[in-house]
Amino acid sequence: MLRALPVLMLVSSAALASDYSLRLQTDTTSDSFALSDCNQTIAMQWLVAPTVITTTLRSYTSSMTVWSTSGSCGDTPGTGDVHYSDITLTDLVTLSSGTFTVKVAELPAFQVAATSCGTPNINVTQYICGAISFTSPGITTTQVYHVNSLKLVYDRQPPSAPVLTLLKAQDAAIRLEYSVDSDVTNVIAEYREQGTADFIAAPSDDATKLFTRITGLLNGTTYDVRLRAVDSSGNQSAPSDALATTPIRTYGFWGAYKDAGGTEQGCHAVPGSFGALVLAMWLRRGATRRRRS
Repeated sequence: MLRALPVLMLVSSAALASDYSLRLQTDTTSDSFALSDCNQTIAMQWLVAPTVITTTLRSYTSSMTVWSTSGSCGDTPGTGDVHYSDITLTDLVTLSSGTFTVKVAELPAFQVAATSCGTPNINVTQYICGAISFTSPGITTTQVYHVNSLKLVYDRQPPSAPVLTLLKAQDAAIRLEYSVDSDVTNVIAEYREQGTADFIAAPSDDATKLFTRITGLLNGTTYDVRLRAVDSSGNQSAPSDALATTPIRTYGFWGAYKDAGGTEQGCHAVPGSFGALVLAMWLRRGATRRRRS
C-alpha cells in the first residue's frame, strides 16, 4: 500500500554539469496501491541536498519540474500528464525543500475513457517524475537532469486460478498440492460435502509451500475441494476446478492388518495365520542367540 511523504532529492558529486544528478530519496523506488487507496492524497516532498547549494549553482539559471505520467518520464510533462509544481532556482537555494500533493484518482491513466481508479480487472503503471534544467551563464544550451522516478502500480488484475496437481486423503484431512502464478502470495482452500451447495473457505495459507491442508473433516465423507490464489495486491482468483476425495481413518498397523483379513487379537492370539508367523519368528531368533552363545 502507499506510504506517505516520498522525497525528491537533489544530490551532487565532484563538479556541476554532468556530475550532478537527481534521484528519488525514499525507502523504495516502487510502490503499489489498490482500490482502498483510490481516495488517497499522497504528500510528496522535494529536498535539495546542502552540498548542492553552492556559489556555482547560484550562477545558473535553473528550475525543477515535477509531474506524473502513465508513459515514460521525459524532460518535461507531456500531453495527458499531470503537472504538479515548478520549483524555481530561488526556492531551490533559499528553501531547500517543499511539498506538493498527488491525488491518486487524478493520476493520468485514470483520466482515459473507461478507465478510472476503481475499474476492475486492470493493471496500470504510472510514474512520479522530476527534472531540473540548467543553463550556464552565456550559454543557450539547456542541460536536463532527471529524478529516478517513483513507480506506482495500480493492480486490480486477479491472478490465474491455481492448478490442483495432487489430492491426498488423510485422517480427517485432505492435503492439496498445486501450482500458481509467480506473483501469488497466498492460497485459500475451499471445501464442501458432496451434495451440498456452498463451499466453506479454510484459513489462508502461504502459497510458496505449494501445498496446503484442510483439517477437521469427517472420515468416510466425500468432499469437493478447490483453491483460490491471492496476489500481493490482495486480488483473488477464480476458483480452480473442483476435485473430490474422501478422508480416511488412520489407525496404525493392527487396523491395516485387520483390513487385510487378519483375525488375531494382540498378545492373546491363537497360533495360526499371523500369530503363528510371529511365534515362529520369535523361536527362530531364540535359536540363533543360543547358537551364537
